[in-house]
Formats: sequence, structure tokens, C-alpha cells
Amino acid sequence: MLKVNETIAASTGLLTSKALDYIESLKRELQQPRLKAKRRAEIEEDLAKIAAGKFVEINGVKHFIMDEGPADGEAIILVHGWDCSSFWWHAITDKLNDNGYRTINYDLRGHGLSDENHPGNDNYSIKAYVEDLEALRQYFKLEKFHIATFSLGSVIAVSYAAKYPEHVASLTAFNFGLFRYNPIVVKVMPIALSTVFSRVLRPVGPKSWRFVYYYARLTLTKNPVDKRDILYGLLSLRDCSFRTSYNSARDIMSKPVLDELPLWCTAVKAPTLLVPGSHDRVIGKKNAKALANLIPNLTYFEMPKCGHLILAELPNQVVELMKMHLGKNSMRKDSEILAHTEN
Repeated sequence: MLKVNETIAASTGLLTSKALDYIESLKRELQQPRLKAKRRAEIEEDLAKIAAGKFVEINGVKHFIMDEGPADGEAIILVHGWDCSSFWWHAITDKLNDNGYRTINYDLRGHGLSDENHPGNDNYSIKAYVEDLEALRQYFKLEKFHIATFSLGSVIAVSYAAKYPEHVASLTAFNFGLFRYNPIVVKVMPIALSTVFSRVLRPVGPKSWRFVYYYARLTLTKNPVDKRDILYGLLSLRDCSFRTSYNSARDIMSKPVLDELPLWCTAVKAPTLLVPGSHDRVIGKKNAKALANLIPNLTYFEMPKCGHLILAELPNQVVELMKMHLGKNSMRKDSEILAHTEN
């Protein structure tokens, strides 16, 4: 059951504390005497996006949502990855909007500017994320929509597409693969990852962004990325608590989820584009290819010379691939065929 309470960011003060903190930090940065014009424009853009966004209480948790582009455009819901945020799609959304697509870009519960669960509720499960996505669809009254995802978001998407196939027009998944359950991994990796991201990297402030940049270049990327993307990464780390990162990582690595993942993949009916990075050491080409063998209606394209952070590394190529896949599976074509048949 959808439980929703909407807050328009520009007209009320009922934002999440994380949003208020981010707004204040941006305003302080604007006061710096030697602020470069490029960075000033980026800050003003972020402030405008938050002001135009919505804070919607979905299933008891206030979510931050950006609904952009033409209202009558084909809708694409963007689902970000683990310990990431909606801002990771910043280089993608404007280009899609310019091509006539409506983008609905939101922060998962506990991530980005969205609230965490109430104290004592550690349910950051794939099931909870899937039901949040369905509630989001109901809120926007979308009978059918496209989904574009990155990393963890892809697990949410295939689970959703398996459960609600009638609502998914197409699926695009970047850097996603098939993993098998390993009891040692599920015992060690969630705590290790959450410790590194939440307790080692999280305290690093914007002034030390080069440290995170070099860490990303060594472990996550094959290509240089813009400073803005590193700052968004630091924002994501700041806004995703240890509790959120640990519990979501533990669930995605759990036996129930990894046992179900192949079944979800084989049940996906929507045309799917899977794009792994050739040098993605987080997912790995072997895992991506294993998953590719399960999804029935799949287009597989390996992005050459690309690491895990494809949205930041090669945004123009991401947009072109999405446009190709979306155009091929346009909902307008379905409507035209239906209208022609009825006539």
C-alpha cells in the first residue's frame, strides 16, 4: 500500500536534515572570495535542483526526488548504486531531457538526501527498495516506464521487473553481474566495505578531494573523472550512514537474494541493455557475462576502457547507448501500433 506525503522543497521548510546541511554547505562555499565561475555555476545548479525537487514520504521514509524534462516525455526512473545518490546521474539527465525524455531521479532510502529508516528499523533490503520503487510508480501514476540503473540499482530493477513486468517498458543496467552466495563473503565484505566507505573515506572533506580521486583512479575507474563527480562521491559518503551501507550490503550478499537473482533475471520480460565496463574490478566481466546468459531479451555491450564508475567516466557514451535502447523500445511505438490496430 502506497503511503505518501509530499513536500515541495521550494515552498516549505520540511526538508530532510541532510538536505538542509547540504544547502548550507553550498551557500557557505558561494561566499568564498576566489570561487571559480565553473564551480559557482555547479553550486547554483545544485541549489536550483533541490529547490525544484520534492521530498515525498514513501512507505514511512522521506525520499528526495527530481522530476525533470518534458511532462509528456517517456518516463525513465533512474536507480543509483550502493552508497551513491541521485546526483551521480547529473551528467546524464539533462541530455536525456534535451532529447525529450522525462527523468525521475530519486535517492534510495538512507542514501543521498533521503532520510534513513526510523531508529531500530534496519530493513534496507532489496524487497524494501522494490516496494519503494513500486510506490514511486504509483505516486507518479505511471502505467509503464523505462528503468535505468547502476550497480546495486540493477538488482533492485531486475527484482522489480520480475515482480511487476507489466509496468516495465525497457531496462538499462550499467555495471551489473551475477554473484553466487558465499558465507565467508557475506560475513566479511559488508563490514569491510562499510568500514572503508563510512569510517575511513567518509571523514574526508571536500578540501581533500584529491585523496578520494586517486583512490578512485586506483580501484574504481579506468578514465579520469571530473572533480564535481568526486565531490558528489564525498557527499554520498557523508549522507549514507554506516547502518545504511552495512545493512544494504549484507542483504544484497545474502543467500536469499543471491539464490533469487538468477530467477529474477530469467523472469525479466522487458528488453534489456546490459553494459559492463571492460576494466570493472568491482563486478568483473565474468560475472557480467554469466548474468547476460540468463536475461531472455538482452542486448550486451561491453564498454571498452571503462572501470566501475561508468556514469562519471564516460557520460556521453552512456547517453548515446541509452538513446539507442530507449528509441528501439519506445512506448510511443506501442501506442501507435495499438491505435493502428484499433482503427
